[in-house]
Parts: sequence; structure tokens; C-alpha cells
Amino acid sequence: MVKKASARTKTAKQPLPQKADGGPFLASAVFCDNTITDKDQIITAIRIVDGCIINIGPGAPEDFPSKDHPIGISQAALIILKRGDSKDKVSVRLEIEDPKGKRAQFFSQEFEFQPPLNASITIRINVEFQIYNKGFFFIDVFCDDQRMTRMPYNVDIRRESVVIPKKT
Repeated sequence: MVKKASARTKTAKQPLPQKADGGPFLASAVFCDNTITDKDQIITAIRIVDGCIINIGPGAPEDFPSKDHPIGISQAALIILKRGDSKDKVSVRLEIEDPKGKRAQFFSQEFEFQPPLNASITIRINVEFQIYNKGFFFIDVFCDDQRMTRMPYNVDIRRESVVIPKKT
């Protein structure tokens, strides 16, 4: 009696593909406190976050924050693209959308990939937010006019109230 080879055996003997199918690919897109690169060129994102809480003291004016008196904050972001079998040069663009839906481009640069399929482009950037109301900001990451991802960043504003002690 002759045994038939299982599909698992046949699959295991097939060679692995030598070429990526498409690219570039998004490997990472996060907000973080900082990044470090060790001696082996390995990148680490420190404390990945998705927003912030802004506490407003009781002595702050009623119109703070506002369009005329915004709070400026800076948040680090790390974006990594992998080459795959994409072309050598790509254009990367970042756009921000505020909680009211207003959009603006704030970063645009052309990058060149190195030859291996796993070559990467690493973008470390500080995103500057002008905060005057709470809500979600979105950072859209485009590569050659194709949106690769959308990074949400939630801003919560908390106004502290004055506590007047009762007389006893």
C-alpha cells in the first residue's frame, strides 16, 4: 500500500518566496515620549501614548485655552516604512486634522530606500499641536499620495475648580 503525502508535507518542502509582494509597507506609526537607537541600530519607542490630559488650574482665565490663547504641546512620533519591492524613492507626507475637521500638511520629504527588501525609512518627528478644545487629532501618513495609516491622538482638557473651605 502506498501512502499519499499530506498537504502539510508538500507545503513544507516548497521554497519560501524571495520577493515581497508590493510595498512600501508600514511597520510602525506611534506617538511616544522618546526614541532611542542602540549601537546595533535597533530603534526603541519609549512609552507609547495615544493622547494627553491637560489640567487647567483654577486661576486660569475663562478664555484659556481658546483660539486666541491656545496651549502649544509637542508630541514625539515614530514612523517606520519597509521597502518591500517598491521603487527606490518615495515621497512621505504627514497631514494633521484637528477636532473640528480642519486639515493641514505639516511634513513632506522624499526618501531613498536601500537595496534589501527589508530596508526601512525611519521618521522621528515632533508633532506640534495648538490646543484650544478637547477632542481627537488625527495624523495621516501618506506615501506617494497613498494613505498608509491614520494616527489618532486624544486631547482631554480638565479645568480644576476652586475649593473654598467651609468655616466651622
